[in-house]
Amino acid sequence: MKKSVLSLAVFAVLFSACSSTPDCDDSFTTNLLDEVIRKGLSQSGVSKSNVEKYELDFTDIVTKRQSKDGKTNYCSATLTSSHPSYGTQDEEINYTVELRDNGEAWVKIIP
Repeated sequence: MKKSVLSLAVFAVLFSACSSTPDCDDSFTTNLLDEVIRKGLSQSGVSKSNVEKYELDFTDIVTKRQSKDGKTNYCSATLTSSHPSYGTQDEEINYTVELRDNGEAWVKIIP
């Protein structure tokens, strides 16, 4: 049975230094989101060589809302994952990008 890429990465969180809350669709956020998914795949037992074969593309990115304090954006996107052995799959993902008090931006996939 083929598992979705997202189901393997739902608990991954990644962060990087930032001065303001990144938008859902900026390259900073999508690069972190890519890293989150790849890290989740690795942690779920997918070999490094297989993780590297995945092509991940994020489209139809929408900011659903922003927290009252402006530190968290709630986002959705279509994730297209392609792998030479497993084909191509589209799935909707929901995620947050949050600016922490220490200036780190966190991206978290919401199950």
